[in-house]
Amino acid sequence: MGKEIKETPQQREKRRQITRGAAPYLCDQEDGDLYDAYVKLLEASEKGDGDNQAADFVTVWQPLENSVSVDEMIRLIEDGIEPVVPEVLLKIDWSELRAQKTSLIEIIAELEKKKDIRFEELDGILNLVDSLQDYAVDEMGVPEMSVFDFEDEEKREESTPEENFARTNAEIIFQIRIEGEGLYTDPEMSKEFIVSIVDDRYHADLIKDAIRRDILNDVLLNPDNFDRDSNGDLTYSADMLDYGFYIEEYCREQLKLRSCKYKVWVEVERIVVDKKGNEIEYADEECPIGIAYRDTLPEAVKLQEIIENSFGEI
Repeated sequence: MGKEIKETPQQREKRRQITRGAAPYLCDQEDGDLYDAYVKLLEASEKGDGDNQAADFVTVWQPLENSVSVDEMIRLIEDGIEPVVPEVLLKIDWSELRAQKTSLIEIIAELEKKKDIRFEELDGILNLVDSLQDYAVDEMGVPEMSVFDFEDEEKREESTPEENFARTNAEIIFQIRIEGEGLYTDPEMSKEFIVSIVDDRYHADLIKDAIRRDILNDVLLNPDNFDRDSNGDLTYSADMLDYGFYIEEYCREQLKLRSCKYKVWVEVERIVVDKKGNEIEYADEECPIGIAYRDTLPEAVKLQEIIENSFGEI
């Protein structure tokens, strides 16, 4: 008897995600489950059968049987996957990690000069940081500037009076704004949604960094517009609270990213049998069924057209 191969947590999560993405398009399979059907489609595509009908290889939802190719079905399934970002990654300060990586590179370089073999061990940690940064940009959408731009990070850490002033007051303005009531009266967003953004460290760090950069740019371009104390040092003034309105702007962008989806609908026909059991007729359901979401209108229209071509007018 062969030894059973246990799936890793990562493999189980991938199977779950693929199964969820395939559910709107595939039916119960004669052999295996929806994930196994997805694997069959991948194998067919690799063999050069990507233009053939997906229904030739797996059991496809009936309205799509005659219109969706293997490659199109793979794309539909994969587009339906929403990657789950581990909570631990949401708590990473990517700017801080970038600065730490710079220090690590310098340490490795010094050890290598001294022919200290420990630099090889640190190389493994450096590779891990590289992978985390790639994931942050490619999967989480973190701006590349916040992850990779070492030169800009060095400038941010300069202890100039202007830089210190901008960094300190960005923190103050952010805190004052989130503790006040005005932020939560926006007619476009619920208080719960705004709180979910400003209480999230990842989003809060991006907001504060944007405010810091705005203050620093204005201080450098128009230093006379800022108050100074008796020693001539830059000092906070109530007018600077206007920088805090960036929080609403950021939250609106996040709301737009999360809520702008296009839903694809179908009207399902059902069979109606009369009381005698010898007559069958078709009747439209009163309400259509939403089967999928797409991020852009062209993607939604394309899927809608695929369905209509085989199922009739929607």
